[in-house]
Amino acid sequence: MPTITLKLELYQPTKFKQAMYERMTQINTKFANWLLLHPDVNKATSKIFKEFSDEKFPSAIINQT
Repeated sequence: MPTITLKLELYQPTKFKQAMYERMTQINTKFANWLLLHPDVNKATSKIFKEFSDEKFPSAIINQT
């Protein structure tokens, strides 16, 4: 079966999404820097984010951090 290549046009994110991505980047960077100083960094899970902030943040991003 031959391979079909599709070229998809990607839309520019809205200003709201741009602001949201920027905010998430800032929170994630601050959390990562805070986490480096945490005594139990090797045992860290997404639950440890609650020690850092009461804000809601996607657990997938927290776990990657």
